[in-house]
Amino acid sequence: TVANPAAGFFASTSSRMSGAIDSVVWNNKEMINAWDHGRELQLAVTTLYGECFNPTEAGGNANGNGEVTSSVLQTITAADGVLTTQNEPAYWMLPGQCKCDKPGCPKQGCYPMPSDPSCSAAINTQVTSNYTITKEVTVGLPGFPTAMRYQADVLVTQAWSHVQVEGPTGYMTQEFQTFYTISLPSGQLTPRPSTPCDPTKACGYSYPDPPIFATASGSHAMGAFSKRAPAAYVQFSFNLGNDANNTTKWTMPYSFPNVAAGTHLTFDTYICVDTLTDVAACMQRLYATL
Repeated sequence: TVANPAAGFFASTSSRMSGAIDSVVWNNKEMINAWDHGRELQLAVTTLYGECFNPTEAGGNANGNGEVTSSVLQTITAADGVLTTQNEPAYWMLPGQCKCDKPGCPKQGCYPMPSDPSCSAAINTQVTSNYTITKEVTVGLPGFPTAMRYQADVLVTQAWSHVQVEGPTGYMTQEFQTFYTISLPSGQLTPRPSTPCDPTKACGYSYPDPPIFATASGSHAMGAFSKRAPAAYVQFSFNLGNDANNTTKWTMPYSFPNVAAGTHLTFDTYICVDTLTDVAACMQRLYATL
């Protein structure tokens, strides 16, 4: 755990998630959903094959909501409000695993999401990738006690014509169902729809402006932005049948063409937590300092 205790702001990881952040608490409220190894506040990589080649910081789909991860944590330090980690991320799908709707796919152990032209069976031949995810997370910044800086580096070990990185994505608890975007530098808030997605279909809302997710009362909120903005910020809401599993998600997907083997892709994100009003003010003031 790294923290700014005076602000009631804590961020934590665990061996269960191989260093991915599985808890962010402000003012005694948990913000991050850690139901399984695909949630959390983390990074994930895709290529031409979507989930069929998808190194994921916290672990693979087969890890479920258990205590074991297939990602390999290599180093971790936590001191003076700064967390650093390095790991080799697991592939999301197991070698040889196919999607349940693929003709001839064995039903036992198949992956239930629908096939698409890019992905009907795993491309990876190993459980754990040899990609490397390295990050430094600072909780509490000068003049911004409830802000976090999330700096990350992804080492891509194969050549690809296209790589996409969620750099990062944050899965939040179901309480954070009131969505806004914020225009920077003006600070103008715009309410956004929160219609739940059908998890078996492509869904989500894309916006040019950064997201803020809040509780209905606005007593707690989280917002995130990068000065090097992605092509779009994307929001999702999933109703999956029980309170612990239901989740909302914001993500910053970055696309990179013609990536050579050995390329380092870097990301620098700022996250504010507080009340809705104060998160908007934090993001506006912080953006102006960069």
